[in-house]
Amino acid sequence: MSNLLNVIIDDNTFRYMKFGNGKKNLIIIPGLYLFDILKSKDIIEKQYSYLSSEYSIYLFERKVNIPSDYTIYDFTNDYIKIFNKLNMKDLYLFGTSMGGIISQLIASKTSFLVKKLILAGTTSYINDDESNFFIDLVNYAKNNKLDELLSLMLEKIYTIEFYNANIELFLNMKDQISNEELNHFIIAAKTLINLDIRTDIKNINVDTFIVSGDKDKVFNITAIDEMKKYNKHLRYKIIEGGCHAFYDLDPNFKDLLIKELF
Repeated sequence: MSNLLNVIIDDNTFRYMKFGNGKKNLIIIPGLYLFDILKSKDIIEKQYSYLSSEYSIYLFERKVNIPSDYTIYDFTNDYIKIFNKLNMKDLYLFGTSMGGIISQLIASKTSFLVKKLILAGTTSYINDDESNFFIDLVNYAKNNKLDELLSLMLEKIYTIEFYNANIELFLNMKDQISNEELNHFIIAAKTLINLDIRTDIKNINVDTFIVSGDKDKVFNITAIDEMKKYNKHLRYKIIEGGCHAFYDLDPNFKDLLIKELF
């Protein structure tokens, strides 16, 4: 069963979950999310329980007080401070979407802390068309248009089948979104607009494996070609028919993780 813990960095609190009893440390760095990620701790633990004998698995929530001018580099630096505070090293970083961007930056700055990068549905460069998606999310959130916000997120992130089966469920959850969660979401989404970390990832010196879906409607899979130019350690696999969040839906992704982590 997972434990909920706190760590204090620069007078700010970070909440996190930990489960598993393995000797190796696996850090799950999630993508952009609207609800407090730790509300889903039981689902996350069940999803990755097959790794818990080999790994101690950590997932950190965003810090309690996030300044409005927070950047992707601030996210990165906070993770590095957490790892140092908890005396963690030889890390296996598993980053999805936005979390994959942060994972790349962590490895680019502190390869000595990182053993391996596994990335899913991510990029190193967000072009104008992709940025418009995040601009729309920010504007819907700022104007409290939660129906439009949730509908757009589900449409872009998941398959049409998942959207049709679950949209009503998600819309019925909109009243559970707190003002704090909405504000954190806005700050995080803004960090992705016109983001470009291509020159940063030249400094990555660890094995990097990225998986992307060829039907990703958030990040075009041509982003992998850009990443290959800058990260000489990158290997990749394309999931045919995979949406952006294929890592949540595709049962075969479990086998890929096992192959990379064991």
